[in-house]
Amino acid sequence: MKRRFQGLHQSDQSTGRHISDGIFLACVQGSQYFRHVQKPFYLLRFVVVEPKQLEGKAFSGRMYCTPKALWKLTWFLRDFG
Repeated sequence: MKRRFQGLHQSDQSTGRHISDGIFLACVQGSQYFRHVQKPFYLLRFVVVEPKQLEGKAFSGRMYCTPKALWKLTWFLRDFG
């Protein structure tokens, strides 16, 4: 599954370094629920584990809680066990 996270894109522009596209191993550092009227969502904060040169870099992304978004998440988790 490919995903572009806004926080990761912004961090590479602020430092002047180019972070190439690729596969990153990251762990979830925290989550926070926001009860927005139209689209409630979780704000997830990730920390890069691999590649080693980016280890410790943090970025965040939203996971919406609409029925369609949760259906897609369930499908993804079921396919990857």
